[in-house]
Amino acid sequence: MKALRKESTQFKEVILPLTDYEMTIIESTLNRLALHHQLHCSFEPARSELMMQKKILIPHTLKGKMTKGNQVIFHFIIGAGTERSLTHKSRLLLSYPDRHEEEVKKMILEIYHVMKAEMPHEFISMEHLLDYLGEATRLRVMYLSDNLLITVGEAIDSLFESFSYRGKAEFHHDRFERPERHRVEVTEDVHRYIAMNSYKIYEKNGLVFAVGITKQNNGRHVEHSISVFARTQDIESIQNLFDYRFEKMLFEGGDIKGGKFTGDQKIIRLAEKVTLDDIVLESTTRQQIEKEIFHFFNMEEIYRRAGLPFKRGVVLHGPPGTGKTMLSKILVSTMKETVIWVKAGDVTNTKDIDRIFRLARLGRPCIIILEDVDLYAVDRETFHGNGYTLATLMSHLDGLEENDGVLVILTTNRLERVEKAIVERPGRIDARIYMGELCVNNIAQLLHRKLGSFERHFPSFESVLPENLTLTGAMAIELSTMILKNAINHQVEITKNMTTNSQIIIEKEHVDAALMELESRLSRKRVGFRE
Repeated sequence: MKALRKESTQFKEVILPLTDYEMTIIESTLNRLALHHQLHCSFEPARSELMMQKKILIPHTLKGKMTKGNQVIFHFIIGAGTERSLTHKSRLLLSYPDRHEEEVKKMILEIYHVMKAEMPHEFISMEHLLDYLGEATRLRVMYLSDNLLITVGEAIDSLFESFSYRGKAEFHHDRFERPERHRVEVTEDVHRYIAMNSYKIYEKNGLVFAVGITKQNNGRHVEHSISVFARTQDIESIQNLFDYRFEKMLFEGGDIKGGKFTGDQKIIRLAEKVTLDDIVLESTTRQQIEKEIFHFFNMEEIYRRAGLPFKRGVVLHGPPGTGKTMLSKILVSTMKETVIWVKAGDVTNTKDIDRIFRLARLGRPCIIILEDVDLYAVDRETFHGNGYTLATLMSHLDGLEENDGVLVILTTNRLERVEKAIVERPGRIDARIYMGELCVNNIAQLLHRKLGSFERHFPSFESVLPENLTLTGAMAIELSTMILKNAINHQVEITKNMTTNSQIIIEKEHVDAALMELESRLSRKRVGFRE
């Protein structure tokens, strides 16, 4: 900090800028300085005091002098600024005789050294902490669902119980991180209020950091995360403290069983609930899915009696648009067990896989859905992938006692790309279910479900579809949309006006036109017309 100096006739003056925190300790600093140099420091009564936070007071104006016997070394005036912040709005003005200039210069350096070197007993704000840390970094440790908000405070306290507690602090001048209390539903009619954007400060062996829950508004959704503020060089050391022990304390303290989570532990919120009745599947495929997935947890007692590991691995494979993602939504909507739906983007390293399986084991009975697994569990003999990620996944799939009560579902559009040691080795995957195109009967069933409420001039959709037609579920849905649009456009042409009371009638030619349009959009192979 540069001092602003001006000459006077008999005295020289120097102005030292002070932060608010320095204002709170300048009096004690001057007293320490006097004791060290065997001087006497005297103060005039403060004109007024301003409360900064809690019981910490900042003098508005404070005058005094530093003397040695009858000789004045310097006079001083401490003045607070009009705005409360950690910028330099306050100042210490020293006035001293010319003959003491060198001595006062050394004292000025000592004043700053004492104020910067001393660890504050309590930080008055997050700005104060960041000012003390110097080059600091924010680390977002993990995102929190509402049920974990209830236990995160106790888990943090337990994790850092051997550290010195330096109080709580909040941002005073960041409008995006204003402290607030967030209401969380514990049970029906029972709520708890959790402090947001308020951080506990800990210290141990020179490691100083703040940790707390940050509330962040991302457009339509509000997210909560554990945030840590620390010196940049200390971030990795602090991140390593949030290990398996912490997650175990966090999850065991909260009731996560039955929850529905993404791979990065956010709560899944579907726009609408769907059931198995909302998807059209070939009958054999549907039977396999019901047996291997939906009825698995009903078999626990039989598995126990037979002495079999109560775990299962299933692969769902087939071309895009055949219902694999839809089936994941159905599991999230209907299953009472914990569901962790992992998208490919949720898996970037081995730690992600470790965290997913830890969450599953703590929340079991649990279903893990690893979607598009071919993007990170690539066959080593044919393709190049991340060997560490693959090895970690295989290790978790091998777990016997660890995976008790866990059903793992892998989905892929390209089964040939997936590591053979996963999909072909017994014990890792128990069933492979092919989800392919729908035959004409199933397509007609889907069209009736989508368009059955409209009047039509033909007996059934099956009667107007080619017998050799096969489509994926996604294509069949697109076909229903195109048929309806054709019917609406035809009605507009006839009446020259379409109102909410106009009747929509589906004709055979609307279906034929939609089939022709669909065929022209896609290759014959993709549409699935058999020769």
